[in-house]
Amino acid sequence: MGEHTQPATFGWLQEQDVATQTAVIRDVNELVRIIAREFIEQEVERYAGERHSRDKPHSSRYVRHGSNPGSIHIGTHRLPINVPRVRDQIDGTCQTLESYKQMHKLSEPPESLLQAIALGVGTRNYHHLIETASDSFGLSKSQISAQFVERSAKAYEEFRNRPLTKLPIVAMMIDGKTFQRQQIIVALGYDQTGKPHVLDMIHSTTENSRSIADMLRGLLKRGLNTKRGLLLICDGSKGILAAAQRVLGNCLIQRCRVHKAENVASYLTKELQAKWRRKLYDAWKLHDYGQAKTTLNACIDELKHINVSAARSLQEGLEETLSLQRIGMNELFGRYFGTTNRIENLNRTMERFTRNVCFWSQADQRLRWACLAALHHESKMKRIGNAEHLEKLSDAIIKQLRKSNRR
Repeated sequence: MGEHTQPATFGWLQEQDVATQTAVIRDVNELVRIIAREFIEQEVERYAGERHSRDKPHSSRYVRHGSNPGSIHIGTHRLPINVPRVRDQIDGTCQTLESYKQMHKLSEPPESLLQAIALGVGTRNYHHLIETASDSFGLSKSQISAQFVERSAKAYEEFRNRPLTKLPIVAMMIDGKTFQRQQIIVALGYDQTGKPHVLDMIHSTTENSRSIADMLRGLLKRGLNTKRGLLLICDGSKGILAAAQRVLGNCLIQRCRVHKAENVASYLTKELQAKWRRKLYDAWKLHDYGQAKTTLNACIDELKHINVSAARSLQEGLEETLSLQRIGMNELFGRYFGTTNRIENLNRTMERFTRNVCFWSQADQRLRWACLAALHHESKMKRIGNAEHLEKLSDAIIKQLRKSNRR
């Protein structure tokens, strides 16, 4: 990142295109939100101590007591944030958190903070960003810099070791995202209540079966239970499929229909691509397995007269795109588990948080940043619809796997 003689101002921002304006404001908002949450948690720890620690300050006078919805104001924008409650066990009142009170009054971000974001979150201007962010809050520069690095590393360690024994995972998505020519591979799971959980992430050069198998073994050691059946949604990567078949037991593969449609369309001319995407999506919307398969086979026959490679692409892994139809669950869960869209949204969040880092100084820096972004996104992810029927999904998976094993 070279020297910039012209600082970014709000006048400068108004002159930029809509995409640049949106990106800068979005990154300002997300960085402010992360730093705010970290400093509120630091104050909570001064009262009630660290989570799960027996070493409590103030003779255990203060305890964590849930949270309330709150907000931080930046100009005309209101950023939602969960505000922890700290209860005084002596007088029964909740303690006022001065850090939140101070940041709740935060108004328009200074131009120096806008400049720092506009120039990018790289190592060469990282301390400049920390200083300007701390100025925005009126907080210590050295404190916020050390706090962010320390807490991000701690968050990653806690994330990697979260026990999974209490999370009966019904469905899991695995996907990789490239950051600065390196891959972060993420596993996203949904429990029996429909709640999403970022299960794990690893840093690997490619989506190879060995590294993904190691990640899956780690999940099993942490308590991932597949006895009730597991639906694995992925893009058809050979590494993911090979690892799942080798490590996971009761696992049914559902291929992402968006990836399959895009693969097929890539062989066709631009004039035909939209038409064939619609035809394929219409076929996958059919809930009856026989009807959906007949329609897709007809598409294959038609494509053979247009582009043989497109026909072969559709034929490859076709059965795995119909797994939900085959177990009679497409009507309930095709919208949620027929594609990897939900983990793609998570990947975009991680990309947004890390895209401006131009120099990675430490091996774990990618994972620390990606972990913070993932945990932040996890807190905002919604439960899937029809969650009350997820037990039916597990039963249907087990039934189908037993049928397949008897053959």
